Amino acid sequence: MTHETVPTNRRIYMVMQAMPGGMMQFRLSAMPPHYDDPAAVLLVRGVLPQGDDVVLQIVSDPSANPSLRGKDGKDGTNGTNGLDGKAGTNGVDGQSAYDIARSLGYGGTKTQFIASLVGASGKDGKDGTNGTDGRNASALLGTVNLTQTATVAISAGTRRLLLTIPATWGVVAGDPLMALPSSTVAGYAVHDVVAVSPTSISVGFTAPLLAIGASFTIPLRIARLNT
Repeated sequence: MTHETVPTNRRIYMVMQAMPGGMMQFRLSAMPPHYDDPAAVLLVRGVLPQGDDVVLQIVSDPSANPSLRGKDGKDGTNGTNGLDGKAGTNGVDGQSAYDIARSLGYGGTKTQFIASLVGASGKDGKDGTNGTDGRNASALLGTVNLTQTATVAISAGTRRLLLTIPATWGVVAGDPLMALPSSTVAGYAVHDVVAVSPTSISVGFTAPLLAIGASFTIPLRIARLNT
C-alpha cells in the first residue's frame, strides 16, 4: 500500500444556512450544493473523514446565546483627580497713542499732542437767500356801478346786467372774479360776477318784488382771484 507524499488538493463546499436564535450554520460537503444555496468553496489537503458531513455552527450575535457570554469583568479602579490649573499672568499694558506717536518721531509734549488732536474750526456757512413774497389771494381791479331804473317791475326776482369795464384791467373771459358791494340798497342783493370779455362782465343780482319807477345804484369793487 502506498502513501501520498504530497497531499492532493480537494474541493470542499461550505454551505451557509440561517438558524433560529441568531445562529448561522455552515455545512461542509464534497458534493456541490444547489445552485441557489449560498456557499463557499474551500481547498483542503489530506484525507477527509468518512461518513457524515462536517457541521460548523457560527453565532452572528453572541449576545443572543447566553451560553456564549463571558463572565462580567471586575470594576476598574477610580482615576485620580486632575491637577488644579494655574491662574494666568496679567498681560503687558499696551502703548498709548502718545507713546506710539513718540516712537514714530513726534517730539512734542503730551499736552501738545492732545491739543493737536483738535481740528481747526470750520468756515461759517453762507446766509441763505430771502424767499419770495407769496401772492395775495385776490387782486382788486377797479370799481363799477350797478345801476338800473325800473319803470314798472312786478316780481322782478333774480336778473343779470351786462356792465362795461376798462380793457386795462386785463380781464380774460372766464377769469374768476368777485363783486364786492361798497354800500347796500334795501331790497337789492348782488350774487356773482362773470367775465364775458376783456371789456364786459355780467353781474347777477336780486331786485325787489314790486318796483314802479324805481332807480338804484350799487357801487361794486371787482377783484380777481389768484388761483
